[in-house]
Amino acid sequence: MFFYRVGQFFKAITAKVTEDDIIFINNYLSDKEKELFFKLKVYDQKHCIDVAKDIKIFFLKNNIKNEDLSIIKNDLIKAGLLHDIGKIKKI
Repeated sequence: MFFYRVGQFFKAITAKVTEDDIIFINNYLSDKEKELFFKLKVYDQKHCIDVAKDIKIFFLKNNIKNEDLSIIKNDLIKAGLLHDIGKIKKI
């Protein structure tokens, strides 16, 4: 567990949102959603991008191409990008 936390720490301090990440985000989020997304700390943004990309990879690896599932896939990717959005609200 200690080494996992150390890994998380280094991942957080080196987190960077790339141009490719921005393109990915632009494909799935509306302007209002992007406004919220970019209020997250950079390491939270990168984590959410990684989660969303893992969802996309899951669909690609499992060859899921059904049109009905395509809508669900896009919603799941959006959910991956926004799943930590509550962190921007300070109580």
